[in-house]
Amino acid sequence: MSHKKICAGISSKALGRFFFSCLVLCLAAFILDPVTAISGSIPDKTVTVGVARDGSCARYTEDLKNTKKALAHLSAGAGKIVFKEPSALNCGWDASSVEKVFTEAMRDERFDIVLLQGGMLTLHAARSAKKFKKPVISAMTQDPDVIGIPYDKKTGYPVKENFTFLGFPGQVRSDISTFKKIADLSQLSVVFDETLLTSSPGIRKELQKTGKSLGLEITVVPAGEKPGPVLKELGPDTRAVYLTPVPRMAPAGRRDLIKSMTRRKIPSFSLAGKGDVRGGAFGSMLPDMSVVLPRWTALAVSRAMEGTPDERLTVEIQVNRQLAVNKKTASRTGLLSSLDKEGVSALLTVGTARAVTDKKTEEGGGTPPEDFIAEKDLWTESGGRGLSYKKAVKLAEKKNIDLAVKKQQVEIVRQQRDRELTGLLPQVELDIQHSRIDSNKAEADSEPETSWKTGATLSQLIFSDPVLSAYRSAAEMVESRRLEREALRLDVAESTESFFIRCLTAEAFLEIELDNLSLSRENLSIARTRRRVGVSGRSDVYRWRSRIAGEEISVLERDRTLKSSLIALNKVMGVTQKSQWHLEKISRGSLDAGFAADAFGKFLEDERSVDVLKKYALETALGHSPEMKALNRAVKSREILLRQKKRSFFMPEISAVFDYDHRIDRRYAGMTFSEEVGLALEDLGEPLGAGPSDKKDHWMLGIKASLPIFSGGAKITDIKRLNAETLRIKELYARALQVVEEEVYDSVARLETSRPQIELAGTASEMAKKDLKIVKDRYSEGKAPLIELLDAQNNAKLQEQALVLARHRYQQAVTAFLRAVAWRSFVDSGKDHDEWFRELAQRIRINKEIR
Repeated sequence: MSHKKICAGISSKALGRFFFSCLVLCLAAFILDPVTAISGSIPDKTVTVGVARDGSCARYTEDLKNTKKALAHLSAGAGKIVFKEPSALNCGWDASSVEKVFTEAMRDERFDIVLLQGGMLTLHAARSAKKFKKPVISAMTQDPDVIGIPYDKKTGYPVKENFTFLGFPGQVRSDISTFKKIADLSQLSVVFDETLLTSSPGIRKELQKTGKSLGLEITVVPAGEKPGPVLKELGPDTRAVYLTPVPRMAPAGRRDLIKSMTRRKIPSFSLAGKGDVRGGAFGSMLPDMSVVLPRWTALAVSRAMEGTPDERLTVEIQVNRQLAVNKKTASRTGLLSSLDKEGVSALLTVGTARAVTDKKTEEGGGTPPEDFIAEKDLWTESGGRGLSYKKAVKLAEKKNIDLAVKKQQVEIVRQQRDRELTGLLPQVELDIQHSRIDSNKAEADSEPETSWKTGATLSQLIFSDPVLSAYRSAAEMVESRRLEREALRLDVAESTESFFIRCLTAEAFLEIELDNLSLSRENLSIARTRRRVGVSGRSDVYRWRSRIAGEEISVLERDRTLKSSLIALNKVMGVTQKSQWHLEKISRGSLDAGFAADAFGKFLEDERSVDVLKKYALETALGHSPEMKALNRAVKSREILLRQKKRSFFMPEISAVFDYDHRIDRRYAGMTFSEEVGLALEDLGEPLGAGPSDKKDHWMLGIKASLPIFSGGAKITDIKRLNAETLRIKELYARALQVVEEEVYDSVARLETSRPQIELAGTASEMAKKDLKIVKDRYSEGKAPLIELLDAQNNAKLQEQALVLARHRYQQAVTAFLRAVAWRSFVDSGKDHDEWFRELAQRIRINKEIR
């Protein structure tokens, strides 16, 4: 490896020229790369996004609003984002204006990124032969296979440079196939946006081709602003309708269209997501697009800001496809029974069918609908007996082995960071040297035959971009590992609570079995009395004795299950298996400090409240998820190293070195003893007029700047490797977004479905106990047969177990929700949990007032 070296002595002019040259190099580096190597500060960067639309509509406005919110989370610290929506970039739903609007958007130098809202502009961009000098992004709830946008179907990536579009490839065919299977269709009407049908005549042919391949006759019905013309097109022979997005039609008009079709007993399947299902459509395979679409749009814009290559932005919006069915609509259109047909469940292996129920009560009192579930608390209190769930969580956080291991991993990374810092501190080396050379050579060269020297070297790094960048990168990784430990702490807390609830379930089941055994023994006594008075024979006695033996086996099995659950709890808490606990039942209080489990009751009353809860919970999760924060820190760490490698081509390393040598002793060849003594005495002092070779002390001060010129391509390789690592972590970040969204929505769904089960299970258990009491009394009086009492007792036990499961499933759902929104991190950061619930209630109130 060759270097350019500049060495300076003590000449002031040489030093001045040297420092001036270094200053010029550093200033050039700062101009070429705005990231300062010393401070690491990133100057504010403003990115302007120009928004071009097919036309004005409420859907586009709401999507853009939600996209801005999502970007606030994704691009935190990356600079300022400004959205411009000039009227000149609005086509007004006029196909003839599309080319002019698109050209204006690409020509406007204010815009760093162009965001397209609408299918007409998207189709024009996809078909344009021009090369785009700035990123163009489009996100829509459409199937590119149907509307005719090309992409690489093997990889799923766009084929046009600087053009990214997001959609649902193959979704139309999948939806129609699913709908046909459920409704047994031979004819289907497809409602499609008339502006897109005008822009791309091939859409109609593609839809009919899809229908033909599935054995369906497809009729395409164009839709505009009003639902009336669509309803007129749907004749009396219409059996089913497939709804695609029609942005021109207002949300109220779309709901009227769906309700009108339902009144005519025409089921509708939606490409627009579960929002239509809540509005009365029969079903959909996609989630609520008001949440998903803006989030993926924000992700695409964020990546465009970072300069992510187009081939890394996949076309398909990754979501969990799950069949959602409106129970009332299915009943009114005669398709409720079809959901249970053989083959439907096999077809829907991507998700589980779940009924979306309208819980609105009938006005004017009277009997509520059969799917109405009243909110009522059934929790019972009990005194503390040893180990509460809060103590269990604290114990796990203190002694859990995995947490202890993770703590040391964090410490290792912290020490690695500090190790990088040592390169900036002074380096001192001490040495002592003894040399001996051949006497003839020493005498010929007038050099000492033996000599002893000592010395010291002091070096100080003045400027080193690799060292500074390595320290900053290591500091980001320390924070990333700390956040990973925080995520593990939340996982351990959730696992502890989960195992604690399992123990409570096993303990409750054991108590139920013991009570049931006691009841059977009472019934055995009654059977013996009945035999003595001649009401029944010995068979009743034998039957009860056989039953008691079997129930004693069940008690032993439940006891074993409880012990196994306690073993698992001890393991996650990190305590010895010799530890024995008496568990406190979870009462009406809370599952976490300041978090009332029952507080969710009023937020699960109707679908609107649940929707607001989902969105607010998702915002909380994205703002406090330690996993996502850790990945973000890891990305920053790699980006610091990547920028340093790019600067290494022109950024020198500057250092200063001071060397000092002291001669201790010397011996020349052929010297007599008296000469050696005289030389030693001379070395003790320094004779006047001694030349440089006679002096015993020597020193050197130098300043060096080095810049590697050629390293065999190692720098290029390092840049490519770091770029790949950065992209990999960004992909993990995108996947983490999906996981967080999935966990939040799943936990809310569990809350929504598990809480009503408590009411139902409580009613069933109460009725079963009353029935058992009546049958037992009749059996004692000789008016009921044995089989009737056995059946009543079995039913009472099963319903009591179902009630326990319902309560504990709700507790598990609350625990899952706490983990999904990173609740403990939220509270630990000083946020007020009461304020969180007040904000949620406020949002629900506003949402209901608006609608």
